[in-house]
Amino acid sequence: MVERTASADAIVDGCCIWFEAHFDDETMLSTSPLAPVTSWGNRVFRLDQEVAQGETLRLDVRLGQLVEPSTWDVTTL
Repeated sequence: MVERTASADAIVDGCCIWFEAHFDDETMLSTSPLAPVTSWGNRVFRLDQEVAQGETLRLDVRLGQLVEPSTWDVTTL
């Protein structure tokens, strides 16, 4: 579960899920949208969730098969 507290009234459009694999001190694979593009990919999940300032948004993140982003799922709790 991932929890974030809203710093202002807002609509959370979505969230992006990715992974990072650290193989040793010098070698890392990241599928972050800010990293160079890889064939592993990442996923954006639309939420369209209204939150009020101070409210905690709770997300249940499930990565079915780590290497297959189509098996990943995010739901609000």
